[in-house]
Amino acid sequence: MSKLLKIVLDSGAVLFDMDGVVFDTGSIHEKAKIAAIKFCKIKLKKADWDKINQYTSSQIYTWLKNNFKLSISEKEFVDYKSKIFAQTVKEIKAFNGVFDFIKFLKDKKIKTALVTASRKDTQKIVSNYFDLKKYFDVILTREDVKKPKPDPEAYLKAAKLLKVKAKNCVVIEDSIVGVESGKAAGCKVLGKFTQDSRSSLLKAGTEVIFEKYSEFKI
Repeated sequence: MSKLLKIVLDSGAVLFDMDGVVFDTGSIHEKAKIAAIKFCKIKLKKADWDKINQYTSSQIYTWLKNNFKLSISEKEFVDYKSKIFAQTVKEIKAFNGVFDFIKFLKDKKIKTALVTASRKDTQKIVSNYFDLKKYFDVILTREDVKKPKPDPEAYLKAAKLLKVKAKNCVVIEDSIVGVESGKAAGCKVLGKFTQDSRSSLLKAGTEVIFEKYSEFKI
């Protein structure tokens, strides 16, 4: 039995981040982000793009407002980005083996939750397209918590809704802020290697790092 598999089988629930963990959405979000910024009639330098690379839509808008003259509201900016995202949802791909892995967990009576920092409207687009409610017992978005990751609120709330102690939950994350959120909640955290380096994820507190769901060897 792989170490990865033992960790999840010893748990009462597995809590998944969405972007970079269940779905490869990086390029889709990037297209929507670029389109929304063009909608603002703003041209950014490479250093600016690097700075806002991992910002949320609201954080991007705030940064733009603080550095440029904007004629549109935050709602208009976010709604436009969501519209572009919805138009490209068919391009989104789930990572190989992730749904088989989730079905395996459910067969083992291990509860599941989707805990994403994405907005509710964005999550609904993805949820409706992939019928995610049949895979997850609980789905939480940014609007469901007062404090976003790296604050532990989202994972603590998911554990509470699942009626599983946080220390008995396993979190799967691909970003440092996500790992920090799961660790702060008292959960064990597995790192999915996609964007941040392996060393960074380990330093943030992951138990084990994996790249493909086949590594669980279910």
